[in-house]
Amino acid sequence: MPQSCSTISDCCEGVPSAEACPGSYPNNWSCANGVCVIGRCTDDSQCSDLFTGFSCISVAGKKECVAGCGDDSECETLRNMPGTLCVASDEVDRGYCVQPT
Repeated sequence: MPQSCSTISDCCEGVPSAEACPGSYPNNWSCANGVCVIGRCTDDSQCSDLFTGFSCISVAGKKECVAGCGDDSECETLRNMPGTLCVASDEVDRGYCVQPT
């Protein structure tokens, strides 16, 4: 259930006080139409700082932290994500691991 908000600071409830919120990713929240919306990553380092080996890749037109890959075997071995597939992203020569549907 999305968190409701009237101001951006409502979206920062539960964020440790030592972290700036709203601030940079992953604390770059916005309050849109009364609902908290997390901001998007803008570069690979924001993702890899949070999740080793993750990259900021465009997925369906939106930047997301995902496990990048070059082929299915990288999802299995490098990312330790058995049963996932490497699919193309919106960016040239950049794929990411997903669970098959």
